[in-house]
Amino acid sequence: MPIGRELKAEKMTLNQWYIAVLRKYAHKLKLMTDCVVADAAFSVKSFVDELMGVGFNLVSRFRNDAVLHYIYQGPHSVGRGRP
Repeated sequence: MPIGRELKAEKMTLNQWYIAVLRKYAHKLKLMTDCVVADAAFSVKSFVDELMGVGFNLVSRFRNDAVLHYIYQGPHSVGRGRP
């Protein structure tokens, strides 16, 4: 695993570095499994989208700032008060 100076020299984040490694070894890794287990720090949309684009699934816990509700798409009430 590279240290911070090496990542800065390559202009990469740690997430980007891990995606690059997974892409490099994707064929060999998929022979064993298509699941990647990672810390909650890696459960951000950009990492998950890239990971799924390579063909892997992520097993992780949600981050503390995860939003788990649906946005209401129905009609809103008219008048005073909260819609």
